Amino acid sequence: MKGGTIDVLVIDDDAMVAAAVATYLDGDGQVVVIGHVEDPLQGVQRACAGDVDLVLVDIRLRSGDGFEVVEAIARLAPQVRCLLISSMPPVDALERAVAVGAYGVLAKGCGSLLLTAACRAAMSGCFTVDPHVFAGSWGRTVRPVTQARGPSHEIPLSPREVEVLGHLRAARSNRMMARAMGVSENTAKTHVANLLRKTGVASRGEAALLVVVDGVVQPVAPRAEGAR
Repeated sequence: MKGGTIDVLVIDDDAMVAAAVATYLDGDGQVVVIGHVEDPLQGVQRACAGDVDLVLVDIRLRSGDGFEVVEAIARLAPQVRCLLISSMPPVDALERAVAVGAYGVLAKGCGSLLLTAACRAAMSGCFTVDPHVFAGSWGRTVRPVTQARGPSHEIPLSPREVEVLGHLRAARSNRMMARAMGVSENTAKTHVANLLRKTGVASRGEAALLVVVDGVVQPVAPRAEGAR
């Protein structure tokens, strides 16, 4: 972030969507669209140029796959955060988004409030799920983050545990994590296992969805009685 603004690149082959995104973010002042690219390869190159903080990527590109674009950006420019957008996401969109290192899945036309909030959340290391995307309009219900498996109370994390969680959010393997942390692969594996046990989640993907504020895992709200 330069000058306090979040500079956003849009990768979408629909110019009208790109224009709508720019309109949504226009009045915010902090989140600014600085470019629009239609071609996936050019989008990855532009994202790695050094002046982009966050990329909004269409899942269904005519000349490419949005998940692959995010994966490439996460590998080549890990400091750049990515959000996926779609008018018709695949049924496994949430799981794939976490796996490739995205920081959220949003519906096209989600509105300015959610879009700007998701951009800010991504820059803070948090994952955003549009509640309308997976709540029935596309025929599949996915547990919102507030109903996912996780702690019922705040859990402080050590600096090392926060670092491990960051690697999980970036979908890095134990080997990649070990290399980045300067430890053995077995030690990295132990760090992951300890983090999962401490936070009460069952998988690396669920850990990536945990909300952490100032090094403290936030509690998961219990599901309402009779909720589906």
